[in-house]
Amino acid sequence: MKKTRIVFVLAVLLVALTACVYYDDTSEQIVSQPTTQLESSIPLDVATDLFSQMQAIWDADDGELWGFHLQAPFIIADPITRHAVANMPDPHGYFQRSGDIYVGVLPDHVFISHTIREFAGITWAMMAWEPFFDELIASDPDFLGDLLRLMIHEGFHAVQFYKVVDGELGFNISFDFLNNSADARIAVLMEAEALATAVRSEGDERLQAIHDALSIRTHRRATHPEATINENAQEINEGLALFTEILAFGCAISLVDNYLGWVTAGAESTGLSSYPYFTGAAYAVLLMEAGVNWQTGITFETDLAESLKEALNVEITPFDQLDLERWGYSKIVPAQRDWVLRYQKMLEGAETFVEQPHLLILGDNFMDGATMVSLEIFNIQNQNTGWWYMVQYGEFTLISLNWQLIVSDGFTSPSWYPSAGVFVRHYENTEISEDGSRATSPTWTLEITNPAYEIQITESGEILAIQR
Repeated sequence: MKKTRIVFVLAVLLVALTACVYYDDTSEQIVSQPTTQLESSIPLDVATDLFSQMQAIWDADDGELWGFHLQAPFIIADPITRHAVANMPDPHGYFQRSGDIYVGVLPDHVFISHTIREFAGITWAMMAWEPFFDELIASDPDFLGDLLRLMIHEGFHAVQFYKVVDGELGFNISFDFLNNSADARIAVLMEAEALATAVRSEGDERLQAIHDALSIRTHRRATHPEATINENAQEINEGLALFTEILAFGCAISLVDNYLGWVTAGAESTGLSSYPYFTGAAYAVLLMEAGVNWQTGITFETDLAESLKEALNVEITPFDQLDLERWGYSKIVPAQRDWVLRYQKMLEGAETFVEQPHLLILGDNFMDGATMVSLEIFNIQNQNTGWWYMVQYGEFTLISLNWQLIVSDGFTSPSWYPSAGVFVRHYENTEISEDGSRATSPTWTLEITNPAYEIQITESGEILAIQR
């Protein structure tokens, strides 16, 4: 079951790259609608236990990690039934008490995901109760620990923007340079390995690992200056939330041991772009353990690595003078160079797929009358193997294997699991070459699988699936 949990974590992180942002519902019409029914598609005993454990973790920390208590309003919600349980009441009566928790039904306009959400005048952390959770809980007791860590992560996001970080994330974070540069990917993987060693070690070994991580990072940023602003922002946005999961793991070493794996798991895909979660958390750990006063005055431009460099008086060594074999250079290089070559072939295949792909839409619940539109993101399924290919045009152009596209409230998220919403489902007359680099089909189909959604198509061809 460990592989299943890793897949879950990766899926959550991919969603979080777009979903862990601030949503403002100030325009909502407040209507008091007290809940009269306590049935819920979310197992209330499990929800009660998760809330109890989360509260116990917050209470045990008592403000030590961040200098303030991490208490946050929290909702667990089912995106299909919209049933929800909360750890506190809301001021407008959507929830009513049931034992130690509060049960209700979220209004149709409330977006449900692993995120934070402004609802009924409160900033809530939220975890979506996915359809596969019940099965994993029954088959793998450790999965509850994964959910608890996710709750600690999202709970931090609920307080992050007004208690920790000065300012809001006002731009889209992009790591497209990783798709085209083997050297950048190699440097990321070596820096992650050096940081893992630094967290696990002490004394001179730790200092050497920190020195090498900072030197490798400096080289990568010199050759790819576009990395700087994106890395800093994502290390602050998500790295600090991952760092806060120490409260659930119990120690920094456990956090590193559990999350280094999904950095290396992304080494042969575009999933490597999630590395700032890990590097941000690791630099935060090292700053904390060095006794540095680093947790004030943080903005999305704060460079945690630079703060560590200054605190420890680290002098950067030129890249070609480093002992890179210590961090697996020879093992990393062939696979990353091969991946970038394969990626370039994927680009060529995507560019020759069709000049203007069209989408055939099935269903009646649309906000406009469009039935055929151009779109830049779509899926192909090989009818012989059953494998799915996701094809994207533009900055992130690629064909990737075995990912299905879910369109949800303006976000497009690849996922291994079915979920509530809208799916690209079926294709006719589609052929894919054996290497997956070429496909032919002028028409493909979007099927609405949840009537709670309605579809809006923008002038640019973007699909928005809006919960009613």
